[in-house]
Amino acid sequence: ELALTGLVVIAIDFRNTYTETKLNPFSADLNNCSSGIAWIDAHRKESGITKIVLEGESAGGNLCCATMLKAKRDCKLSMIDGVYTLYAWDEEKGLAGLPSLVVCDGYFLSCQQRDVLAGFYEPKGENADNSLAWPHNTSNEDMAGLPPHVISINELDPLRDEGRAYFQKLLHAGVKAVGKVNLGIPHAAEFIMRWTLPHTY
Repeated sequence: ELALTGLVVIAIDFRNTYTETKLNPFSADLNNCSSGIAWIDAHRKESGITKIVLEGESAGGNLCCATMLKAKRDCKLSMIDGVYTLYAWDEEKGLAGLPSLVVCDGYFLSCQQRDVLAGFYEPKGENADNSLAWPHNTSNEDMAGLPPHVISINELDPLRDEGRAYFQKLLHAGVKAVGKVNLGIPHAAEFIMRWTLPHTY
C-alpha cells in the first residue's frame, strides 16, 4: 500500500533470528540490514529515491534503531534520513519497573513470549549491554546527531513503556522525534488486525 502512494518501498531480506533449519542470532540480521541500506544508497538515483527512511515494527523496530546506530558508528549516517518505528524491542534489563510490562502482559503478546524470542535473538546473553543489539542501552552521546524519528506505541502493548523510554532518550539527546500513542489496541494490531481495525492502519 505504501508503494501505491508513489513511494519506493524496499524490503531487505535479512536473516531472521529463527528458522526451521537454523538459528541466526545477533548480529546476522543487523549486518544484512546495514549491507542492504548501503546498496540502496548506492542505487538512489537509478531507483528514483531521494530520501531513505527505515520502518519496522516490534523486533523490526529494534532492528531499525540498531541499523541507524551502526550507520553512525561506521560514519555512514548520511545514508539514512529518518526512522519510523513501532515499538522498539528491548531486553528487560533495567526496565523491569515499567508499568506496561505488568498491566499489559498478555494482551495478545506476553512478556514470556517476548523472553523466548529474545533468547533466540541473543541466546548466550553476551550482548546484554550492547546498544547495537538493544538500542535502549545507547548513550546520549551516541544518539546525538541522529536523523528524525517517529516512535509509535500501542496503549495495550507490554512494550509500550519501552518505546516511550526510547523516545524520551532521543529527546534528551537532542534528536528531533515525534511520539505517537495508538489508543485501545495491543501489540502490532495495526498490521495483524488491520482488516478488523482498519482505522488503526
